[in-house]
Amino acid sequence: MKSITIHKIDDSLFSVLKQKAVKSGRSMNQIIKQILSDSLGSKKKVAEQSEFKEFLGVWSKNDFKVFSSNTKDLSTINPDDWK
Repeated sequence: MKSITIHKIDDSLFSVLKQKAVKSGRSMNQIIKQILSDSLGSKKKVAEQSEFKEFLGVWSKNDFKVFSSNTKDLSTINPDDWK
């Protein structure tokens, strides 16, 4: 991994970064890396994506097969519905 140094950060920006780090319980380095990653559209780490896994759910191949089978008729268009 590479490292960088950022020179001459003004006091107000430093203060905002510091507050964000303290509020989130993370280091300044972690906050800055996250901001860069988010703003540049970089892929998020798998660990960060798992924060919402409980809300998103994960289907097994069999779950998807059953769902697809049960909803197959929903992809058929009945022309009488559009009269």
